[in-house]
Amino acid sequence: MVAAETSAPPQDEGRHNNGRSPVARRHTVVLYIAGQRYAIKTDADPAYLHQLAAFVDEQYDALSAPSRPGSPQKISLLTALRIADELFKERAATNALKKNIRLKSNRILDIIDAQLVQNEVIEKPKRKQ
Repeated sequence: MVAAETSAPPQDEGRHNNGRSPVARRHTVVLYIAGQRYAIKTDADPAYLHQLAAFVDEQYDALSAPSRPGSPQKISLLTALRIADELFKERAATNALKKNIRLKSNRILDIIDAQLVQNEVIEKPKRKQ
């Protein structure tokens, strides 16, 4: 279970996607993951850190079920590997999607260019692949 404490939170409401405040103000955020207390000095949004801690705690709990005994260090390592695996899979899927979009966009541009050339609007362009 994740519990949290925060001291001296930033006053501004605007946040970037990475959880950092646009106006960096260092503060301490206390998180509890797998029953351990972690005090982090940061300029990141406390709510963002709480979301991260909840995710890690959830992953840890899934691997520390009573039917799967192990040391906290082993469970922490397996949790890190599980999260890293998810990250790498998401990156690969994103890269494949970007490549697919690039290919389809180039095909669409080729069709448009061919139509414009056929209508004698432009000369045939040379496109990078």
